[in-house]
Amino acid sequence: MITIIGAGIGGLTLALCLESLRMEYEIFESAKNLEPIGAGILLASNAMQIYKKLGIADKILHAGREIHELNLTDQYLRKLSTIDAYKLSKKHNSSTVAIHRGTLQKILLDSLSSSAIYTGKRLIDLTQQNNTNTLTFDNGEIKVKAMVIGADGVNSVIRKKLFSSAQIIQLNQYCWRGVCDFNIPSSMSNQINEMWGSGARMGIVPINQKEIYWFALTNDNNSHCFPKKFESFDPIVSELIRNTKSENIIYGQITELQNLKKWYKNNICLIGDAAHAMTPNMGQGAGQSIEDAYVLAQLMKEENTMNSFRKFQKIREKRVRNIVNTSRNIGSMAQLESTILRGIRNQLMRMIPNSINERQANEIYQIEI
Repeated sequence: MITIIGAGIGGLTLALCLESLRMEYEIFESAKNLEPIGAGILLASNAMQIYKKLGIADKILHAGREIHELNLTDQYLRKLSTIDAYKLSKKHNSSTVAIHRGTLQKILLDSLSSSAIYTGKRLIDLTQQNNTNTLTFDNGEIKVKAMVIGADGVNSVIRKKLFSSAQIIQLNQYCWRGVCDFNIPSSMSNQINEMWGSGARMGIVPINQKEIYWFALTNDNNSHCFPKKFESFDPIVSELIRNTKSENIIYGQITELQNLKKWYKNNICLIGDAAHAMTPNMGQGAGQSIEDAYVLAQLMKEENTMNSFRKFQKIREKRVRNIVNTSRNIGSMAQLESTILRGIRNQLMRMIPNSINERQANEIYQIEI
């Protein structure tokens, strides 16, 4: 029996992978109810290739929005660079899809046949002794388990217990995320457009036939100045913000996890954000959690021992680290405030052939599974 802590995207995907391999599992989730929460999420072709193998890609595509083009623009929606996501999707025989995170979570839950998902189980302590792990939950329950997978996110309790020195890095970038019903121009209905301004940027992402997910980042956290920061952007930005109910806006500081040298200890292993939380600048946080889940499940099927954890990190670490570093660098470049530096950046971006952008994206989408 494999015990998974956390019923987020990584934990549920791991459960689905284990089911496909006829391996037993159980999930302990801190939330009392698994209700749709969050905002939008991008599932690039690398993630969708895995969901295609698991038999749920069509469900996700039907519930979300297929993305054909990824555009970086200036604040007036004038293109700086473009990636032809549709061409890459054809190459990899797998679409790029934007979807509400809560919708994806529901699809994953509905696709699982096991009822071994226990909610209202917030882990507060963990001890290891020999080959057993003692889990203590906030309701006083104590469980002794043999093999544990920590899929409990950036604030992972398991990671804190195993590797107490690991630090979450707080970056000087602050993000507002919202979802609203919006009649987007047809020319943008299958595009992601990310607009770069002065120390601020705005992303516009259609996630189904009627809803738009948007994200806005600034270099300061003054919520009162948040809408004003985007008044100079294309008018569609202010319209989206005005059309979004305040309860549908999520605010948070951008963070990443300090490079964790080891993702496992004895018979416990971390996956996803618990092991390598990254900035959202490449839309690969969920994708890398999904890849983790698939690779780890395959290895555990072969060995079902701690040796699979060692192999898992060896296979995944270099790829994940490159994406973490690239994502951070993109965020720094996107948030420039200097008018001169932004002008140079924009000019250079316009000069880079789209074929080079697509080649770099292809390296992310090309996975060995």
